[in-house]
Amino acid sequence: MKLLLIFLLFIIHTTSFAQTNNDDGFWLGVFSKKEWTEKFSYESEAQFRYSTSDGEVSQLLFRSGILYDFTKRHKLGFLFAFIASDNLDEHRFTLQHSQVYFKNENLKLSARSRIEARFFEDFPEDSSRFRYLLRFDYRKYIVWNEFFLNLKEDQFTGDRIFDRNRFFVGRKSKLFNSRIEYGYLNQYTPRDNVDTIEHLLVLYLFL
Repeated sequence: MKLLLIFLLFIIHTTSFAQTNNDDGFWLGVFSKKEWTEKFSYESEAQFRYSTSDGEVSQLLFRSGILYDFTKRHKLGFLFAFIASDNLDEHRFTLQHSQVYFKNENLKLSARSRIEARFFEDFPEDSSRFRYLLRFDYRKYIVWNEFFLNLKEDQFTGDRIFDRNRFFVGRKSKLFNSRIEYGYLNQYTPRDNVDTIEHLLVLYLFL
């Protein structure tokens, strides 16, 4: 089953793009979660994204929000994020749903869906987007794929429906009372003039 899933995720990722430009970089992230009650919790994150190809910071992201445990396998969340990029700053409101399809001692299959309302500073038109992430955990190994779809035609995204795809392969380890996840992330971004593939090293700390 795990080999089939990894193969399918890889096919989804690789069959969608043609000739592209290649960039390199790394992403660092810190994530924390605080339980308020049996059902409600608060989470926050900060991410630092650097492009070694350009030699500069490509993005800073700060996100926080409230989660509600609807059932043992389903969680709902409302999140707000501020994203500072090299050319445009964004305020993003997100409705999130996460679920666990299957879980035992060694294996976990889960998913996360997001609907994002995007508002840009010094830009006249807003945007919206749907994201779906399918994640596969096997012991210490992680594979996940996330695709992004634009929900409306606007000046910022044009008439593109498919916005981007992220494919990650890595591991997770305990670090004192925390957890780290690290590995390789391949981000494919299609655009009208030229497509881009980013080869990224990722390190996430979960407190």
